[in-house]
Amino acid sequence: VFAVVGLILMFAAERKDSGYWAGYADGQRWVHEGGYQAHEESIAQYCRVRAAGQNARTFEHGCVDGAHNAMK
Repeated sequence: VFAVVGLILMFAAERKDSGYWAGYADGQRWVHEGGYQAHEESIAQYCRVRAAGQNARTFEHGCVDGAHNAMK
């Protein structure tokens, strides 16, 4: 029973692939370089633009997470 529940959770859980981590690093770098304050640009807008041509959904999600984490 526990093995079945584990498999269901494994397949249903969001995977953080290389696109996510690339976006995460980019979001953190952008905040650390002062991008958020200097450009008065929203995190979501920045990450959406940066995600173009990438694995867009996972990159954008990672970018937003990384930027928010860097602002703490």
